[in-house]
Amino acid sequence: MLACWFGVDRSTITRAVNEVRPLLAERGCTVSTDVRLRTLAEAVDHLGSSGKTGIIDGTEIRVRRPAAGRTDRDRFISGKNKQNAVKAMVVTDGVGRVLWCSPTHPASCADITHARQFGLVKLLGDGPAVEILADAGYQGLGAQLDSVGDLGVPRCGSMINGHARVVPSTDAVVEVPVVPSPPFR
Repeated sequence: MLACWFGVDRSTITRAVNEVRPLLAERGCTVSTDVRLRTLAEAVDHLGSSGKTGIIDGTEIRVRRPAAGRTDRDRFISGKNKQNAVKAMVVTDGVGRVLWCSPTHPASCADITHARQFGLVKLLGDGPAVEILADAGYQGLGAQLDSVGDLGVPRCGSMINGHARVVPSTDAVVEVPVVPSPPFR
């Protein structure tokens, strides 16, 4: 789109974006006048020290099909949309301000796998107490952090050694009916 508007070749725009992207990542996200968050660890520490709730989610961005000779070409096909895409993991505060955004990776990988690759499990286990809301794509992440409960079943989303807590945003208080439903005939 920019190439058409300004009469520039698409390769020039791509090169410029690829040069600017690392500079923006190096600067990080500003949360206050003197605080810039550059890594996932800094974002988790900030959420823990401020006592705010964080939100984590993965996002897919459609891309052109990778070159024909590329060996990992099939890794870009998203299992969700069945299209060529890259995926990034984004951490925001409770109001949606971006605190950290991961580098993009091929979209054939699940959200929970990206979280493991970026070390989120270790950060939540070893870092400050922090509450992070996540969607169903991160279901099971709490089980990796939590101790084993009754009957050997991991308890997801509870306080872990007084530290981090992963709370799926799909968890809600549900009323259980006292009277069982009638059997179908």
